[in-house]
Formats: sequence, structure tokens, C-alpha cells
Amino acid sequence: MSDAKTDTVTYVCYKGDEVTCVGTIRECCEALGVTPDSIQFMASPSGMRRFLGSKTGNASVAVRVPEAVCAR
Repeated sequence: MSDAKTDTVTYVCYKGDEVTCVGTIRECCEALGVTPDSIQFMASPSGMRRFLGSKTGNASVAVRVPEAVCAR
């Protein structure tokens, strides 16, 4: 995965209430030991619903950080 767009977008990954990593998809994949598809799913509306519907509060989610926030 060497798409310039995915290499510049920043994500914040959470497991429950804890931040597990911050970085590009590639950096998050390396930190969490998952595939790029996993990060993209965690950032999708379906992934967010799974996170919010978790009965244990231990589900993972990724949030895409808007470029305007990263530029500050």
C-alpha cells in the first residue's frame, strides 16, 4: 500500500477508552498488527456502530483526523 493519499491521512485508534495509536494507516497497521483493511473498517460507519454497540466496551475503532486539524 503506497498510495500517497493513504500515507498522509492521520488516524487515531482506540480500544475502549484508551488511545492505542496515532498515525497513518501504515503506522497504525504496524502498531496494532492488523491489515489496512482492518483500519479502514474500524474507521467506517459499520465499525463505529460495532464500537458503540460493544457490551464489553473493549471494541476497537479508528477515527480519521481531518487535514485541517492536523495542519494546526
